[in-house]
Amino acid sequence: MGSTTVAGFASGIIIALAIMVGMSAAVTTTHAVISSIVVVAFVEGFSDSFSEYLSQRTDKSRTIKEVWKATAILFGTKFVIIIQFIWPFLLFPLDRISEATQFAVFWGLLILSVLSGYIAKQQENKTVIRTMALYIVASIIIVTITYYAGDLVGFIFSLLGIA
Repeated sequence: MGSTTVAGFASGIIIALAIMVGMSAAVTTTHAVISSIVVVAFVEGFSDSFSEYLSQRTDKSRTIKEVWKATAILFGTKFVIIIQFIWPFLLFPLDRISEATQFAVFWGLLILSVLSGYIAKQQENKTVIRTMALYIVASIIIVTITYYAGDLVGFIFSLLGIA
């Protein structure tokens, strides 16, 4: 697994968790959360892959084929990682958005734990548990901040009479 793929995995998981939790706090409809996840999957995939493309094009040692391959891998990785977070919202009943979000967060943190364990094993001087804990704590901090940001948006919407 290359560094582009690993970056796509980690970033995609954290972004998906942040969007799900923030949107779930701001709105009460599963459709809004699913729509947000789908839109973010495309936006993040295109945005990051375009940035990767530009970055790789500056490297004179890379062929155009290598550049496009890295770009496509990053897009595919980001898209698949983010889009797979819609399934909990499809499995749980529509009025159980909180449970679907909690399950999706659990799922995302589990995947992130496995990924961080893999990264730690690649770095010989890193302990697996410490690296996993670092990734999980950082993710929880990010998700918590987005929860409160979403809650604030929901509160402001309610004050303005926007449902």
